[in-house]
Amino acid sequence: MRGRQGMALILILWVVTLVGLLVLWTGREVRTVVGGAQGFSLAAGDYLLAYSGLQEALVRLTLSDPEARWAPDGTRKTLRIDGRRLEVCVEPEHLRLNVNRAKEDALAGVLEEVGLAADEVAQAILDFKDRDNVPRPQGAEEEYYQGLTPPYRPVNRPFQVLEELLYVKGIDRDVLYRRQPPRLLDLVTLWGGRTVQPQEGEAEEEEPELKPGRSYRITVSTGRLTVMAVVVYLPHTEGVFKVRYRCEFYPR
Repeated sequence: MRGRQGMALILILWVVTLVGLLVLWTGREVRTVVGGAQGFSLAAGDYLLAYSGLQEALVRLTLSDPEARWAPDGTRKTLRIDGRRLEVCVEPEHLRLNVNRAKEDALAGVLEEVGLAADEVAQAILDFKDRDNVPRPQGAEEEYYQGLTPPYRPVNRPFQVLEELLYVKGIDRDVLYRRQPPRLLDLVTLWGGRTVQPQEGEAEEEEPELKPGRSYRITVSTGRLTVMAVVVYLPHTEGVFKVRYRCEFYPR
């Protein structure tokens, strides 16, 4: 009898232990799910807020009232939407350096501003997009990229989106998206005509107003998320603006 009671007690203890472990595991899973849901909710809220700011900027750029109309002059402006504060900046895109057309010395000048090994990374950019497989003295071609994990190949064509720069030797997300300027994303473009590095203090001589057919960059920051869009001003079309490029990122 006592043997049976002992076995029963051991069985009960095992059941209690298993139930306790199940409760702990379930609690951890619930906390993980709740935390993930809260994180998703914050991200979705920032996303919607930033795009609301982008649409608001497009509207204010074309207001008929000159006092209320925004000028694409690079001035940082503040918006409040649903009680949240946004920073918005609109500026001409053609003043930035075009990485598809710039020469090595111009690229090196911009890369030096963001603290990179200027000559090495400039040559790596040129190697990444040229058609041959012969690396420049400080550059990198297919042999280098095939040795990475995972391996990949240079695009051997002009860059199509700015994110492709992340695959170039010497460039990472911190350089492209960092929170504090200068960040590479702010200095280069694929849609402007400039092939030489802008000089310090250089400004556009024309009046800061929208020009038909010209590209403009709109940057909206919620404090956590940044949305950047390059749009073309086409006043005689239904949408007035055509989006050429758009990206979202969390500054590091």
